[in-house]
Amino acid sequence: EKDTDLCRAQPGKVPFYPGQKHNLCMPFEKVTGPTKANAGSWCYTWGECNENGGEHVSDWVSWKPCTEHDPQMLDLDPSELIAEAHKTGVDIADMVLRAYSWEEVQGMFEPVDKRIDLSKGTEGLGAANFVRKQRNGRINVRNQTWEIHEVTNSAICLNGCPDQQ
Repeated sequence: EKDTDLCRAQPGKVPFYPGQKHNLCMPFEKVTGPTKANAGSWCYTWGECNENGGEHVSDWVSWKPCTEHDPQMLDLDPSELIAEAHKTGVDIADMVLRAYSWEEVQGMFEPVDKRIDLSKGTEGLGAANFVRKQRNGRINVRNQTWEIHEVTNSAICLNGCPDQQ
């Protein structure tokens, strides 16, 4: 991704990384297809911290690789993750694509070749076989189905909603 998407603001948008106001670990890369090149996660921390080989970002902020014992974005239910995005105006689609797995967010993508039968699974298909849906992708996380409206940066729970459980 371009630095303008992650660290600098585009007109009318909050940049992804500066918009993170939590201490949760984020995956090294967001989902773009069935596989990721880099496993693991990282988080921002105080400037004095160099734990796990972390490095300084500025005088007052560092980053560090996370362990499985650190709190992770992927541990949040969709309603919690969406609320976190709303706190600072970060793009909800970016949040879910960074937090959840391919199996949970594949409804936000469609095959480049419409002849690909997704009912047979996506094993062996790489990111080049998929493109992001332009509007209203769906995620399925922990028996909850959410529709993500990218134009309005909003989401609606369709099934298994927290108030239905």
